Amino acid sequence: MKWFLLILVFILGLAGIEVYKHMELVRNGYTVQRLQSKIKNVEKKNGVLKRKISASLSLRRLEVYARERLNLGEPDEVRFIREESPRD
Repeated sequence: MKWFLLILVFILGLAGIEVYKHMELVRNGYTVQRLQSKIKNVEKKNGVLKRKISASLSLRRLEVYARERLNLGEPDEVRFIREESPRD
C-alpha cells in the first residue's frame, strides 16, 4: 500500500509540473503577442515619422521655412550683363 501511495504522489507531482509548464507557455504566448502588437504600432509610427522627415527635408520646404523664420522676402531677379572685353 505504501508503494502505491508513493507512486500516486509521484505521478500527481509530474502531472502538476506539466500543468505548470503549460500555464507558463500560455502566459508567455500572450506576452509575445502583446509585444508583437506593440512592435507593429511602433513600426507604423516610425514609418509616419520617416515620411514627415523626408517631406521636411525637401529643399523647397526648407527654403520656405527659413524665409518665414528669418522674415525674408522672395529674392529679386537680377540680370547680369557680361561686359565684353576689347579684343586686341
